[in-house]
Amino acid sequence: MSVDEARSVGKRVLVSDIPSHREQNPPQALFFNPHDRSELVEKLSRIWTEAIPGPDIQLELESRNAQLERTKILIAKTCVLPDSSSVPTAGNVLQEGK
Repeated sequence: MSVDEARSVGKRVLVSDIPSHREQNPPQALFFNPHDRSELVEKLSRIWTEAIPGPDIQLELESRNAQLERTKILIAKTCVLPDSSSVPTAGNVLQEGK
């Protein structure tokens, strides 16, 4: 699962500390130095001993809300919605045809 996919469904991730992963900004992520094997082992051990099994309802809810906001922003940036008075409907199309 990619970092974006995990973030979209509210899953915690353990990711290497590289610029692209920092840019993705996954919530509650644990970062490890990609050149330090012992740090990876330490982070995996931490997850294994501290993580609660099963879904994280709060993180999933936050993820859904964040996804909704990202979608709204994307739509606002890429779509120009027409004024509702200029949208063709069956009623005004029939009236214009008279």
